[in-house]
Amino acid sequence: MTSINGSQHMASLALQGLDRSSDVMLRAMEKLSSGKRINRASDDAAGMAINLVHKAQTKGLGVSIKHASEAISVVNLVENTLGNVNDLLLRMRELSVQASADINTNLDRSFMQDEINQINAEINRMASNSKFNNKHLLDGTYNNNFSISRDGDAFINLSVNSVDTSSIGSHELNTNVEITSVQNDHATAVNQLNTQFSSNADYVLKGANGKATITMNGGEDAREVARTFNFATGSTGVNASAVTRAKIKSVSAGGDVAFTLQGKESKKSIVTAAFEATSNLTSLKDSINDVYGQTGVLASLSDDRMSINLVQNDGYNIIIGDVTSGANITVDAIVKNTSGKLVLKGDEQILQGSSGNSDSVGIVGQVTLSSSKAFSITPGNNDNHFNSSTSDEVSNFTSLNDIDLTTQLSASMAMARIDSSLGMIAEMRSDLGAKNVRFQSIVNNLTNVELYTERHIDILEDANFGAEATKLAKSQVMQEASTAMIAQANNISKFMMSFLNMFKG
Repeated sequence: MTSINGSQHMASLALQGLDRSSDVMLRAMEKLSSGKRINRASDDAAGMAINLVHKAQTKGLGVSIKHASEAISVVNLVENTLGNVNDLLLRMRELSVQASADINTNLDRSFMQDEINQINAEINRMASNSKFNNKHLLDGTYNNNFSISRDGDAFINLSVNSVDTSSIGSHELNTNVEITSVQNDHATAVNQLNTQFSSNADYVLKGANGKATITMNGGEDAREVARTFNFATGSTGVNASAVTRAKIKSVSAGGDVAFTLQGKESKKSIVTAAFEATSNLTSLKDSINDVYGQTGVLASLSDDRMSINLVQNDGYNIIIGDVTSGANITVDAIVKNTSGKLVLKGDEQILQGSSGNSDSVGIVGQVTLSSSKAFSITPGNNDNHFNSSTSDEVSNFTSLNDIDLTTQLSASMAMARIDSSLGMIAEMRSDLGAKNVRFQSIVNNLTNVELYTERHIDILEDANFGAEATKLAKSQVMQEASTAMIAQANNISKFMMSFLNMFKG
């Protein structure tokens, strides 16, 4: 049944439809114009909350990627500088080898020492002047944490040790040098040396790489001790070298002299010489060097030519025995002290040339243990090479500042110190290289996480243009239809008025 009130109801219904379609159109237009599905919390309350969390995480990831990239820059700078230090150390080693040759004069070695001093100065300059973001890198103070997580709760520590010449060098420990008391003959001197060290004097060696037990059989010379320690180098990081040094301090009178000399071979050699004055022992030095092929003992004159230095570079015992002459020969051992200096042991023995007795002596060489890191040993018996007890012996540090090329002997001793320094630098570069690889991996990983987190944000946030365009088109059609229906509802009211006017008059 048609009525005026019914037309008003239909108009209201059409107006509601127009409002709904207008709202749909407005939302569709907003999403299409912004490109975002979520423009306000009412669009998707849970989605907006998740979206905000992801955005916070991507910001943290971006900063961590920046930190890791900066760490890579620091590592590359330090590693390249250490490469320069490594080159300088190689040059230093080359000079040490050159200076250890007997062909050089003292003036030559002084020139080499001048270059060593300049190399040390340059290493110290690099250690004090290398900076990143105004922070010193190589003076031992650099110790920074780099954030590697999106929430800033995970870090990698990057610390760099000092590389100045007082901080790099060799951790060393020397055995005691033993010289027997005067014996009556050569064979007794040999036997006396063999009883110096117990077969129970095993050593527990604790190095940077681990611990090892060094087993002794008793009576070893320095060469055998060093060889046994070197068997465990792979597990301890400690290297061993051996050398035997002695000194003929003086000969009491000129004339003919003869004695037995034993070094690397089990049989003894005969040394004979004649000289007029004790102020020039050149002929005795030459006679000792004549049997070098059998003994391995090299003789060199002191500057005043009144004494002779003896060196057995393999670490075999040196036996001087059965002296026959009208003169006495005074012999002492040479030791390397904890400062790396060669000094007389201070236990000189006087070999009686005229008595037929008390004319023989034996010297055990010195073993030097060296490592780029500190280490310790514990002897198993009082009769051992390092001390006269079973207490621990800890290595001493000798730096590059103590490198001395002014003499042949000091130049030859510099090698172990430089090699340990090279080992220190190599270890630092290896550690930095490993961290560089890790930082590169972190950058790649965080970049990947950041990429896919941003992709998920896009999935949550981006508008579906196809669906929204369809909604827009539909809402536009619905608006047209709603407008038309409102017009039709208004027409019904007009029709009713026209119908009523027919009954007037």
